[in-house]
Amino acid sequence: MIPTGLLQPGLFNRPHGMAVDRQGNLFVAEWLIGGRFVKLENLRPQG
Repeated sequence: MIPTGLLQPGLFNRPHGMAVDRQGNLFVAEWLIGGRFVKLENLRPQG
């Protein structure tokens, strides 16, 4: 576990849910005090 004050991009403490949009981007919901949503962008070329 990562203490709430030490949260960093790309590191998750308590990931709780995920969703993917039409462009292939991944969204992760994290269960914390205040919570957060992280968007991980799809860098793969579309085609």
